[in-house]
Amino acid sequence: MVEFAKNNSQAFRAHNLIWASPGTHNPDFVINQKNEKKQEEFMVDYITKTVKAIGDYPYAWDVVNEAVNDGPSQVMKDSPWSIVDDFMCKAFKAARDAAPKGVKLFYNDYKHASMTGIYQRKSDNIFNMIKNMTERGEECPIDGVGF
Repeated sequence: MVEFAKNNSQAFRAHNLIWASPGTHNPDFVINQKNEKKQEEFMVDYITKTVKAIGDYPYAWDVVNEAVNDGPSQVMKDSPWSIVDDFMCKAFKAARDAAPKGVKLFYNDYKHASMTGIYQRKSDNIFNMIKNMTERGEECPIDGVGF
């Protein structure tokens, strides 16, 4: 499939490595894990092996998906990955370390393009999160945001 994509110039964006929503978007062993070190080791190992196995076929990865709350409560969702300190940056760093040169890394979410209304706070929170990540440079390597 990789050769087909390269020969026919078919672009492919990979979605997603870490789904940060609570609930059914992660396997039970991730949802039920309470040990930060084990969760982090699994996350980094999973990202590394997945990105390396897929190789240079995708031009981009959605590294983390839907980590920010919709409403005015806490900024980040209470996800199984939240037990890992700074999980967003650790996920992006693992992806950057594993990805072939030139592959772009994105944070992806929904309903965050609002300048007014009920999703303005979510939009502002995502903007501030991405600004913080970009200011941290290679510690937290991110190339863009998916809508």
